[in-house]
Amino acid sequence: MFWPDQGIFVFLCMSIAASLLAIVRRNLVGFAGSLLTGLLAVTLARYTYLVPVSVVLLIASFAFALRKFALNEQRWALWVSFALIFSPFGAGAVWLYFSYNWGPPAILGDAARFAGADQQMTDTLNARFPHGTDEALLRSVLLRQGFKDEPALYACRLEAREGRVVRFGECPPDTRWMTYQWSSLVCGVTVSVNWSVDQNRKLTRLQVSDRSACL
Repeated sequence: MFWPDQGIFVFLCMSIAASLLAIVRRNLVGFAGSLLTGLLAVTLARYTYLVPVSVVLLIASFAFALRKFALNEQRWALWVSFALIFSPFGAGAVWLYFSYNWGPPAILGDAARFAGADQQMTDTLNARFPHGTDEALLRSVLLRQGFKDEPALYACRLEAREGRVVRFGECPPDTRWMTYQWSSLVCGVTVSVNWSVDQNRKLTRLQVSDRSACL
């Protein structure tokens, strides 16, 4: 395919050409601006949906190279070039903030912030949705909290038997699952809610568990 291998090479050659043009014109400020914007253009060109942004940056790179900045414009030009470089990182930080959950679901209370609190979270959710509750109500509340439907990929937590805790085992037939993922920067946590219903789609069992992975 033409993109991205040959496409990145084209962007690289064009960005080098802009920087060389600035050198030939003995334009130090233009060289710095064209180099920074050219490097960013090549980096973003790896992603097809960011190619239009790369084209704009490449044009800006040639604009820096061709313009002879007066002494009072040099500081402004450097600030613009640095802004072009760091604005994608700022946009990325904003995207991360709004795209990920940075705390546990409020419905599970403070216990959700601590590892090994499966039973406390289960008790909290069962207090709000006791057996006999309509499944649609549970799902609608979990969806509003940020949970998503998942296939049955996990084992279910088993009850303690004869003083011995068996952590996980086979789930009952037709178990439903929803999960919520959140991060504390150091750890990533997946909170799983699973339940069963009767023929009238009323809850007969409701359970919460979490799994975490830390750096």
